[in-house]
Amino acid sequence: MDFTDTNKKTIQVYEENIDKFVDKTASTCNNMPREWIDLALKMMPVNQKILELGSATGRDAVYIKDLGYDIRCTDIVDGFLKILKERGLSPDKLNAITDDIGGSYGMVLANCVFLHFNNEELHSVLKKTHETLTSRGVLACSFMLGQGEMWRNHKVAGRYFHLWQPEEIMAVLRQHGFKTEYMRAGDLPSYADKFYIIATKIPTEKSV
Repeated sequence: MDFTDTNKKTIQVYEENIDKFVDKTASTCNNMPREWIDLALKMMPVNQKILELGSATGRDAVYIKDLGYDIRCTDIVDGFLKILKERGLSPDKLNAITDDIGGSYGMVLANCVFLHFNNEELHSVLKKTHETLTSRGVLACSFMLGQGEMWRNHKVAGRYFHLWQPEEIMAVLRQHGFKTEYMRAGDLPSYADKFYIIATKIPTEKSV
């Protein structure tokens, strides 16, 4: 199976199937993702900004913004950027793999984003994420449970997914200076193929 240019191809699939994806995606932040986000927000250093990678429809960002947090929305898909603007979220166009993330944040949120990255891309983005987080900053990210990689036809056809086991991701996060504080595998039918992580940036001696 051909796994070249996976990110480019996945972005194109989103661009060509925005309406279909929106129709098949939950419109409100609830259930497991909401519990996960709430816990991550409680762990985040106070009075700091949040960066969301891959904001998509803005569902999670709207929920977080309505709680009073300052969140920067980003996406690489033009169709999603249009939706985010319509929801009053002032998004930035950003490809986390190829672009400089910039800024300084108390939390980075990546819900159903890192699961589209191959191994090399994930390591690169985790390095950038670690650099952009403040001391003891929080990373909230979700992954697809399994092994290997695949082109998947769920919701819309032709998106790339890299599958992981929780212990594999915990080891990768540790390698990039993160301590896993929370892991929950999908124990509800709609989330059975995913797991959710909250990790904190391990402070260096200078920042302790």
